[in-house]
Amino acid sequence: MLSGSVNFRFDQFYKRRINRIYPSVLAWTLLGSLIFSAHQEYHAWGGWFVPCIMLYYVALYLFNKYLQNKVYVWFLLPLIGGLVWYYSTTKDCGFYIFNEKLSWIFYSFSFLMGAFALKYKETLKMNAICNYIGLMVCVILYFLFNYAIKKYHLLDYQWIVFIPLSLSPYFAFNALSSNFFVKLYNHKKVGPIIKIISGLCLEVFLVQLPFITDSLNSLFPLNILIIFAVIVIVAYGVRALGRFAVQTFNNERGYAYREIFKLY
Repeated sequence: MLSGSVNFRFDQFYKRRINRIYPSVLAWTLLGSLIFSAHQEYHAWGGWFVPCIMLYYVALYLFNKYLQNKVYVWFLLPLIGGLVWYYSTTKDCGFYIFNEKLSWIFYSFSFLMGAFALKYKETLKMNAICNYIGLMVCVILYFLFNYAIKKYHLLDYQWIVFIPLSLSPYFAFNALSSNFFVKLYNHKKVGPIIKIISGLCLEVFLVQLPFITDSLNSLFPLNILIIFAVIVIVAYGVRALGRFAVQTFNNERGYAYREIFKLY
């Protein structure tokens, strides 16, 4: 995505993102409204996530095209903008940064860190154990910071929670690139399962809310597997419907059903 993006015009680059994201968004908006009675404000157009990430793709393209060798600027610009916005925002006792659009600019660090990890995966290699430890530390700090912020009403420092959140994609990317996980990914039985689920990440996010329930708690821990399986199946259906819609409008020679229903 990074190296290839500079070889395309912006409209070509952005069209590829639109063709991947919005067919599934439209499919779930239709299914959620007509069949599953999903909350309209959440599922229509992908909730907050889709417009947020579509803005990130604009920034990523510009950064990669015009600031390709100045990666530090990728993080410096949103950091300055985010802190200026944060400290110029009026905050009362009920203020929580994750409920504000202000969080979008801080979430961008996680997005950019993922791109950074991919871009420099060969030059910034770390010992696998260090990556595992780094990821665990980031997860622990994230929850500790969140706890302290809510308990002590730290209105002026809530943005700090995004530090471990932003670093975690780097450690996660490197940890999952270790030999153990590469072998797991290429395993003839386990690999396809990973590929199927990873290919449905967008759709899983879109469809999950109506199926998360505590009505099956008596079946714990089986309820987790049941709910997850239902979400994945519905996500697969949404992706297939989105692909069907794309072929309906783009393909005058009929439908390639194998492409529509392929698992990964």
